[in-house]
Amino acid sequence: YTYVKREGNVLIAETTIDNFRGKKVYLWGKASPLYDSDGNLIGAIETIRDITEQKLNELALQESERRFREIFNSTNEAIFIDEAQTGKMIDVNDAMLKMYGYTSKEEVLGGNIGDLSANIPPYTEEEAQCLIKKAIDEKPQVFEWLAKKKNGEVFWVEVSLRRTEISGKDSVIAVARDISERKQAEKALKDFSNRLNTIIEAVNIGTWEWNVQTGGFTINEKWANLLGYTLEELSPISLQTWESLTHPEDLQKAYELLQKHFDGTSPQYECEIRMKHKNGNWVWILDKGKVVSWTNDGKPRMMYGTHTDITKQKETEKALKESIQFIDNVLHTIPVRVFWKDRNLRYLGCNKPFAMDAGFNNPGELVGKTDYDMGWKEQAELYRADDTTVLETGIAKIGYEEPQTSPDGNTIWLRTSKVPLKDLEGNIIGVLGTYEDITQSKIAQQQLKESEERYRSLAESTQDLIALHDMDGVIHYVNQAVVNISGYKKDEILGKNILMFVPKKHRKSIYERHAKRISGYVGIEQYETEFINKFGAIIPIQVTS
Repeated sequence: YTYVKREGNVLIAETTIDNFRGKKVYLWGKASPLYDSDGNLIGAIETIRDITEQKLNELALQESERRFREIFNSTNEAIFIDEAQTGKMIDVNDAMLKMYGYTSKEEVLGGNIGDLSANIPPYTEEEAQCLIKKAIDEKPQVFEWLAKKKNGEVFWVEVSLRRTEISGKDSVIAVARDISERKQAEKALKDFSNRLNTIIEAVNIGTWEWNVQTGGFTINEKWANLLGYTLEELSPISLQTWESLTHPEDLQKAYELLQKHFDGTSPQYECEIRMKHKNGNWVWILDKGKVVSWTNDGKPRMMYGTHTDITKQKETEKALKESIQFIDNVLHTIPVRVFWKDRNLRYLGCNKPFAMDAGFNNPGELVGKTDYDMGWKEQAELYRADDTTVLETGIAKIGYEEPQTSPDGNTIWLRTSKVPLKDLEGNIIGVLGTYEDITQSKIAQQQLKESEERYRSLAESTQDLIALHDMDGVIHYVNQAVVNISGYKKDEILGKNILMFVPKKHRKSIYERHAKRISGYVGIEQYETEFINKFGAIIPIQVTS
């Protein structure tokens, strides 16, 4: 009102207010001067209209345009928008300017896409217009093209043409991707292939080339020679040549591995197959290959590969496998327990008897565990101390006895040996141990000891004289009764010949009895004789021998 009163002019403006719900509302207003009958300005006439919906649509359109422009200019591919009828460029993105060496859109807008072509047949303006027409009349076009930069430098691009409609007019969107590096790589690959063929001719390797899309299959002379044929004998060559010579079981496996390579799951194809030799034998072939070019829609086009005879290697592997299996059978069936640990004293493996002692069904269950994880954790410190000694000194500990707690809580006895585990260079990488359960032997020894102690107690407590001598008559044991009656100390008797304590008149008869024993007589004899004590007294005795 102040403006209209001061200026006397019409004021049109847009503004925003918050309505009673607190929502922003866009308003359009027009204020016109109001005069009285004498022409004096006395006020203003105002017209106000709610333009919120219109304004929100305009803002959304601006935001959409901004986002489209950001996407348009952020892509790495060059994008052209051409008029369908004239072929004139009406817009390009920033990537196009950078790729073709221009600094501003004004340098290219209004021009023709042919201006950006190398114009080296068949990459001419006429051919470009023909492809544009196909994109409009038929379907989208994708092709490789030799383009030209502002400075005249030519380079390779892959172009995609698609018809569209912009502001009600037929247009063509062209997207160009610089493939110069790919084309250089393809050339380098071709040069490398030529060099590789020269090398392959000097070694015993067969080669093959396969056009996956057409089925074309090519092999070299060596490929045929590995199977005892000449190339001429196998002609005409096709993929069926390879299929017919390959073992049926291996053929299925080969196609599965090929599909994994085609899907990108594996970087290359590699398969060991059996192939039929001309002499009727099966030979082992290492079949390897790699896709070297792909179609525009991502399907494999050309694939190159090699064949290597690995029959001798497979025979060696078989012999090694049988040897390992034999050792494995021995390892798991011998009654001795075997185990091995790393430098951190974690179990790397063991045989089945050891696993059973530890309370496991499978040796693999122990891998990574320590003695603290076993039923014998009470002896863990003892075992680990022995392991550490072997690791630090490099000296084996052989045949020592130690206790062990079994999974059922009982104590058993072991005879253990531990040696350093070394790698091929002689470095100590762990401990190899064995043990045998000697519990029954220990029990038997203890029982024997207890029995011996019982009988010794009986012998020492009886009043009968008891002496034990060998076949030469040398005394090894006498009881206390002999000591008491003879007057000798034990050490004065032991080691002496028994005839020294017999009067001379009886020695011959005793000697004859002794000779009878030597000749094999094992019966019991009883006889009377005499015994001379330390003081020379003759003591009559009855002997049971």
